[in-house]
Parts: sequence; structure tokens; C-alpha cells
Amino acid sequence: MNILIGILLISIILFGSYFAFYFAEKKPKYSLLIILLIGFILRLFISSYPNLHKWDERFHALSAKNISSQNLYPKLYIEHNVNYDTKNWMIEKEWIHKPPFLLYLIKCSLYTFGNNAISVRIPSILASTLTILLVFLIACNLFQNTTIALISSYLCSVNGLLLDFSGGVMPTDHYDTFLLFFFCCSIYFFTKEYELNIKNLIIGTVFLFLAFQTKLFTALFAYYILFFMLHFLNRYNLFKSIKYIVISFLIFISLNLLSLYLIYSYTGNAFIYSMYELFAHINETYDQGGPWYFYINKIRENYGELIYLVLIFYIYLTYTSINKSKYLLIGTWFVIPILILSFAKTKMPGYIIITVPSIFIIYGIVILEFRKYTFRFKNLVLFIVLFIIPLRYCMERVKPFTDYISMYQKHKIYLNELRLLKKDDIVVNDSRSIETMFFSNATSYEYLSTNDIDVLKKKHFNIYYFDGDKLKKY
Repeated sequence: MNILIGILLISIILFGSYFAFYFAEKKPKYSLLIILLIGFILRLFISSYPNLHKWDERFHALSAKNISSQNLYPKLYIEHNVNYDTKNWMIEKEWIHKPPFLLYLIKCSLYTFGNNAISVRIPSILASTLTILLVFLIACNLFQNTTIALISSYLCSVNGLLLDFSGGVMPTDHYDTFLLFFFCCSIYFFTKEYELNIKNLIIGTVFLFLAFQTKLFTALFAYYILFFMLHFLNRYNLFKSIKYIVISFLIFISLNLLSLYLIYSYTGNAFIYSMYELFAHINETYDQGGPWYFYINKIRENYGELIYLVLIFYIYLTYTSINKSKYLLIGTWFVIPILILSFAKTKMPGYIIITVPSIFIIYGIVILEFRKYTFRFKNLVLFIVLFIIPLRYCMERVKPFTDYISMYQKHKIYLNELRLLKKDDIVVNDSRSIETMFFSNATSYEYLSTNDIDVLKKKHFNIYYFDGDKLKKY
């Protein structure tokens, strides 16, 4: 059955890719619809994993689940029955290790579709699929060329990195998915009209605020793109360009000050410690470090080994093009965030996710220009760059022959054990403590000392632990 499902998925992607290419010139709307369908199917498939992923999806899911009319802000633990350290984001009560906005969206999904792993991912599946459309629209806004836009959106639909984020596989998962989505929404409105009007400026700023409320400071790069659009593409004078930036920034600051005040008033010290840890990422290593060339090295894993040749050819095109300003905008959109974030001690793949649209657009421009050349193996090179390498990396991430049937059988055993737990029960020394609390109403700790367990027993709590797959009373 797993082999049949895998073959079916691969067949859908291959046939879909063929027809997307077939309709690209004569019926681009059909091509775009097929590309969106390919992207949606891939995102749905990779999201079929029945358990919550360890980093960081479990924390996002549980803190979203615990939002209620009594707990207006996300909580990891409703109540602690032992002493806990508010400086440790993995066991704190008020969970604002990241801004809470996305967690409200996940809560709505859980309320609508039930308390399961797929429900946690539904908002990301939809947002990531819509990002494909936004990449298409942004490319159209900037270059008025459907071929560039279709190539960009196709690469977005099959990109393994974005699939991992939408499926909760990568650390920071759904947050990076929504950061990119809101960021692209903002850029779309900033680039929608040649003459930027106040309405689009305000709408773009609101989406920028939502991007900031999702992942904070990397979203601010949108202001560089906005200034470049105003001053270098629209040819506004410096005073008029700065005036638009100031209007937008005042709206942006007002919305964020209100939001940050509400968060601080409810969570107090937990918010302060989270903000301190955020800034500490610059000069301390959290989660993952790396050399200065970490991101330069990562792009080949995320976009294929030929990315470096594509970038070299793009530099040549920028130098020789009559659209030099537009080419520079896309090129610097890719380069500047990588250069800035390479100085930070902590390095994670998701930190530069805002550069993703620029890379796909670069591919679109390069492939379009490359088609003009005439030599023997041109079509083979285009086929490899456009289909073979992207689909190879796509399938490596999606893993079409994954044994989901066996996974769901094991997950059912796990859920059956959790149904034995009541609200006041406590599970100790549980390696899946966060997930245990998500799928049940009990409290669970990854580690408790013997003294802490004795204290809980004296308070007449029922204490449990896992012995393999079986739940046993302590």
C-alpha cells in the first residue's frame, strides 16, 4: 500500500509538472492552477505524520491548545505542581518564546478540526500554498512576465525546504511558514502599483506588522525593498520616498507598541526573558551555530548544486541588462539578509527564509534568458535545472514511500494509553512530555527527581510513567 501511494504521488507530480509546462505559454492561468494543486498535494502529504515533531512543533501545538477564555495568552503548562524556572522556555507557564499571534490561528484550527497533528498544520498548509501564488504575483508586479512568474511559482511549489517548514519537520516550522507568507503579502502590496498609493501602503504595512508579530526583526527587511521600489524604480525623490517610509513606520510602530504592551502586561518577566534570549542570538549560540559561510553553504542543499552557477550567470545578466535596477533589487534581496545574518552566532535555516522569493525569481530570470541561447545541449540543461534537481530535492524531503500506515497504528496505541489519564494525573520522566499533554489533559514532565515525585505523592496526585509503550502507575 505504501509503495502504491508513493507511486501515485510521484505520478501526480510528474504529470502535473508536464501539464504546467505545456500550458505555460498558451494558457498560463491553467498552468498556475496546476502548480498550486501540486504544491497543495505535496504539503498535505508531508503533513500526514500522525505525531507532533519534536522541534519545535510540539511546543507550538501545546501552547496553542492551552489558549482559552481563562488563558487568553499561550500557556505551556496550565499549572505547575513543582517548582519551575521561568527562564527555561521549555517548561515555563506563559509561553511566549515566540510572538503569540500564530498560536491563535493554530487554536482556531484545533477548535474547528479537532485536537490532532494535522489540525496543527492546516494553517501552514494553506499559507504555504498561498505563498506560491504570492511569489507568482510579485514576479508579475516587478517584471510583467508570466514565464518568469510561472517558473518562480513552480519552484516554490516543489521546494523541499518550504515543504519541511509547512509540515512541521524543521525547527521553527509554522512560524517561518507564516513569516514568509505575511512578508510576501506585504511585498505584494508594496509592488502592486507603479505609483504606490496610500491604500496599498497601509495594507502592506499591516501585513508587515503581522510578519513582525510572527517572527520579529527579519520582517523589517521589507522596508529596504519598499525604499528601493520608491526611490530607484518609481524614481521618487529622496524626500518623497522617506515620507512614505515614515508614514508606514509610524503605523507599524503604533500597532506593535500596543501588541507588546498587552503581552508584557499579561506575562511580565516571561516576556522580558524571552526578549533577552532573542537578542542573545546575535552573540551567543542557541540551538545551532556555524561558520560565517553557513548560509552560503546551505543554499545548495535547499535549491540544488547548480545554484552557484545560476547566481554567477545572474550577476552577468545584471551587469548587461537594461533592467539593471530591477535585477539589483532581486539580487540584493537575496544577498543582504545572508550577509547580515552571517554575523550572528546562532544560525538556523529559517532565519533567511525571507530570501526565498528572490531565489525563485532569479531562477525564473536566468532560465528565461538561457532559452535565448542556441547550442546542442540547451534543452537538457534547462530540463535538469527546472525539473530534475528541484524534484529530486523535493522527493528527498517528502519521502513518498513513508510507511504512514504503521505510524498511525503505533500512534493509536499511544492515544489509547493516554485515554487512561485524567486531568489531575501526572506523567513523569516522559521523553514525549509536551506531546503527552497535547493529546491528553494530564500534566507531564520530561524529568522529575525522586524528591519531587515524593512531594507529588504526598499531595495525593496519581503518578504515571511509560514503560515502553505502556503507561504504568508509579
